[in-house]
Amino acid sequence: MNKERTTLKKRWLLSALLLALVAVAGCSKEVKYNISGRIPSGLDVQTIYLVDPLTQSPIDSTMVAADSTFRLQGTVSEPMIAIVAAKEMPQLQWVLIVEKGKIVLDETDCSVKGSKQNDEYAAFEKSIYDLYQTNPQELEDKMPAMAEDFILEHRNDLNGVRVLHFAVASGMIDEERFMKIYDECGDFVQQHEIVSSVRQMIEAQNASNVGNKFIDLSGTCDGKAVRLSDFAGQGDWVLLDFWASWCRPCREEMPYIKKALEQYGSKGLKVVGVAVSDKSEATKAAMAELGITWPVIVDTDVQEISGAWGFNSIPQIFLIDPTGTIVAKELSGDSILETISKMLL
Repeated sequence: MNKERTTLKKRWLLSALLLALVAVAGCSKEVKYNISGRIPSGLDVQTIYLVDPLTQSPIDSTMVAADSTFRLQGTVSEPMIAIVAAKEMPQLQWVLIVEKGKIVLDETDCSVKGSKQNDEYAAFEKSIYDLYQTNPQELEDKMPAMAEDFILEHRNDLNGVRVLHFAVASGMIDEERFMKIYDECGDFVQQHEIVSSVRQMIEAQNASNVGNKFIDLSGTCDGKAVRLSDFAGQGDWVLLDFWASWCRPCREEMPYIKKALEQYGSKGLKVVGVAVSDKSEATKAAMAELGITWPVIVDTDVQEISGAWGFNSIPQIFLIDPTGTIVAKELSGDSILETISKMLL
């Protein structure tokens, strides 16, 4: 009996130790942040926010003191990229990594220092500025390589995430270069939502490139469940228009689409609209107002469309051949008629 009790006690102690280790591991990434700064002189700012750029929601806020200083103190579940911005003046902001350390925001140059990763980024930023001061043209030539070197030095941390996203979003590197650098990064960078969302968008854009088959989607048309494949790939040329009733640029394309249908409808051209992020009632009202006579697919899933087709703005106009192959994309204005005339004649 004593032996059994001893064994049970050992097992209990082992289980307790394992649970304690799991608890420690579970909260090991938790960060107590201490962020301080000063509002530039002459600005009337009363409230400062710490914002999550992914959700655009505030994490914390504080009032600006009489001497224009402010301090944000709290806890986040793990180190993260965030923005410190003023409520009254959103353009006044600092981008930083929330991590351990006394982080100081400089009001003169918007730099961030006081912690390991923020200091490393500040040094990188200074090297860019110094080169700009001495030779702006050389900076323009060297900047993509400088960014790539920095990313690969930080291929498994938030600085790598930050600079890789900025490099592609700003056009510093193209999509092909992004994918190459992405493949050389570690799991942390690759799996971070900021970076992985860019890769997914690029892959979707490639899927809807000229030469590929159209990507199917579902919705309703005249009260019946339909798919895009009910119209495209059925032996007709299809001008596919992603639009919405509230989108002014979309409305401005309608005269060109109407003219295309008038000129080439008898030669096998059909037009199909897809309402994106719109209420079906609003779409139908806009169709009547704009004189749209062609079928429009409504009640669509905007996330499915943007994720599959790889765009996040409308209008988006494609030309699909009778076999269902995309032969032109990003059409607008006169290019709609010019492209169709080349393809159908």
